[in-house]
Amino acid sequence: ARALEAAGILMKQADLSDRAAAAGLVRHALEKAGSLDGLVYSAGNTRDHTLLKMSDLEWDEVMRLHLDGLVACCRAVLPGTVGLAIPSRDSMVGITSPC
Repeated sequence: ARALEAAGILMKQADLSDRAAAAGLVRHALEKAGSLDGLVYSAGNTRDHTLLKMSDLEWDEVMRLHLDGLVACCRAVLPGTVGLAIPSRDSMVGITSPC
């Protein structure tokens, strides 16, 4: 982790199933760095059930993390990218595994 931080890569843990926390994570990064060159959303959780065995509550928890958190982060990042010259350096990557 120290080597990544020394290279200018900012890392912070947050509950990304909470939309406010996800947006707060982006705000934190903007406060620390001033601007963002990209967003890598890498989130996951484990359930002992296959999709067919998941309860509705478990499915909702998975979707809050894998989909709602990604959307909250993207919404927080996008206003700073509107109007940038194309091609820009900005990229957004989402990596999840809901099942």
